[in-house]
Amino acid sequence: MNLQQLLEFFTKNFAEYFMVFTTTLVKPTIRFHPVTGNLSSHSDAKHIAIPPQKKIINYQLNPKLFSFVVISIFIGITVNGLIPDRIPGLNIVLSEIVIVGFWLIYSTFLHRTCKYLGGRGTYLETISISLQVLSALFVLSSFLAVLLSSVFQIKEVNDWGLNAGGIISIITLHPFSIFFIIQTLLLLIYLPLAIPNIHYFDRQQKLLITLIGVVPFIFFSILLYLATGLK
Repeated sequence: MNLQQLLEFFTKNFAEYFMVFTTTLVKPTIRFHPVTGNLSSHSDAKHIAIPPQKKIINYQLNPKLFSFVVISIFIGITVNGLIPDRIPGLNIVLSEIVIVGFWLIYSTFLHRTCKYLGGRGTYLETISISLQVLSALFVLSSFLAVLLSSVFQIKEVNDWGLNAGGIISIITLHPFSIFFIIQTLLLLIYLPLAIPNIHYFDRQQKLLITLIGVVPFIFFSILLYLATGLK
């Protein structure tokens, strides 16, 4: 899929995308529920004595979820590419593949952690809400980071930031760090709101999944960015 195809894909799905994006930020619940498909058991019937006409229900991720993820990554990379001093990344196709792969691995880790803490949601539910929230926050973090970093490009603000010390000086010298700071804060807000909806966590479990979930995500996101320019 080249850039032109991505643009056509985005235009076609913009209305639904914008609706899901805004509703996810307002109320982070699953918008793309896992779908079912019927798998015929005919090939196995002769071995396990199941009637050939019987169907086995198979659950899978909603295809529309991947559309949402792809569009979000495209928007996020395009927008945060405007942040000053951003490390040049991979081309858009490779960026999509790497980021989706990273998010899937992280979401699997998140599900395993939820199960260890006593969560009751299914694997596909965890993957669905995780990819949906990560995608929305990726876009929101990119826009907010661009806006805030542009403020620090104003000479008076830049001079103040360089002399302020601490984290202010760091984001003044390294504007892209603003993206990770914003993403961390948003994850601290949205992760305990989204995950308990499917795993029915109490207050203590919410706190644990937030701490366990946010730290490794941000850590490996920074490593991925330093290695490839992604994120």
